[in-house]
Amino acid sequence: MTIRALILLTVIFAIPLPSHAELEPSTGTRIADFATIGGEIRPRFEYSSNFGGDRAAREENEMVFMRTRANVDIDVSDQVFARIEIQDFRRWGDPLSNASGTTDAADLVLREGYLELTDLWSGRISTKLGRQAIVRGEERLLGDLDWHRIGRTHDAAVVSLRPGESHRMDFLFISVTENDNIGSTAAAKSGVDGDAFLWGMYGDIKWKPFTKFQPFWIYQDYDSSTLPALVPQVAGSGSSGSDFRVHTFGLLAGGEFLERWSWNAEGHYQAGDFGVRKLSAYLAHGRLSYAPGLTHLSRISTSYDIYSGDRNAADNTIQTYQPVFPSYYEHTGRIGRLGMKNLDRVRLALSGAFLAGWQWRLDWHNFRSNSRADHLYATTGGVFLATGGAASRSVGNEYDASLSFPWKPNVTFTTTASVFHPGEASRQAVRNAGGAPGRTIDATAQVEVKF
Repeated sequence: MTIRALILLTVIFAIPLPSHAELEPSTGTRIADFATIGGEIRPRFEYSSNFGGDRAAREENEMVFMRTRANVDIDVSDQVFARIEIQDFRRWGDPLSNASGTTDAADLVLREGYLELTDLWSGRISTKLGRQAIVRGEERLLGDLDWHRIGRTHDAAVVSLRPGESHRMDFLFISVTENDNIGSTAAAKSGVDGDAFLWGMYGDIKWKPFTKFQPFWIYQDYDSSTLPALVPQVAGSGSSGSDFRVHTFGLLAGGEFLERWSWNAEGHYQAGDFGVRKLSAYLAHGRLSYAPGLTHLSRISTSYDIYSGDRNAADNTIQTYQPVFPSYYEHTGRIGRLGMKNLDRVRLALSGAFLAGWQWRLDWHNFRSNSRADHLYATTGGVFLATGGAASRSVGNEYDASLSFPWKPNVTFTTTASVFHPGEASRQAVRNAGGAPGRTIDATAQVEVKF
């Protein structure tokens, strides 16, 4: 890491730290009986070295990103709530105008804009309509990707049914994209739909002895003719850019035992049509945690994850698991190199607190390809490293450390550091591409202010 990067990290974390008692938690500012304003400012410094795994490329990046959000919450009535939130995202040093001299406002977007109706039909039904963040379970299926520089929201309709106080079923409809005019010619536009939809159900059932029991079903219907980049990619399958119509069934469950122990398990099965071929894939997760009750060590956990990979690119069935909209940073490491496809992962995590509210966490990830016949994929879905046919399944080990301090209840400082050591499959893929394999280093430092 360069001297400039170290200086910036030092400045961010050398701010005097007063006590927590100086400020109450901020939940927004009420400007009228029916309206509250709030927001978030989050500058983040990011450093990365050798992200592509080729040390001969001498790839090193230092960037500062700024994410700013402002929202207005309106209580229209006891049963009607509305929210409008705008977000501006930009990198320090980017120009304020484009080549034509006009203002470039592409980074200023409507992040959320929805209407929520609650307590309908004797309190058993509520609905949320509009652009919204959708988070369910542990975000392997649906998450808002909040650690990312921008995050994720959807144009969606969500209807929640509560048949009793202990149960809830959400019916979701998400419009992923709608475009009727991508083709550049009249012939290309003729008959082109271009719509991509996702709909399904997500349940939350209170059922002893489980602490969580959440069944779900999701159906994705993507027309590739107008948005091929949206359709998941599988290397060598012959289905890249093909229509994608797939069901995902699954269950997330968890429980506790022997006072200090807890467990979680999640499984997905995918079936459907991927172009002219069939998709049959799965995700499996299991985690065991222990709370030792120590002052500075609050939790120890170990977990195992499987994201299936394709066994034979020449047959009629694709076995590569296709993530829906997960928050992948939570599940494949802070560096964000590897997507949740054709991957096995063992994880050991330790977390705790010390001094006046400092929170720490250490993670070790061991990655292996699920199938040697398939490649490694990036978080964006495309191939990251062409490891198909490699003699080894060893992808590598990642070590993550994070430290956060709530300076005040609405101001939090966070820093992370990560190192990825490539395994034989990763090293061979880099060598095959003419490079020199090496480790990847990533570090961040951010301040998050909510108001």
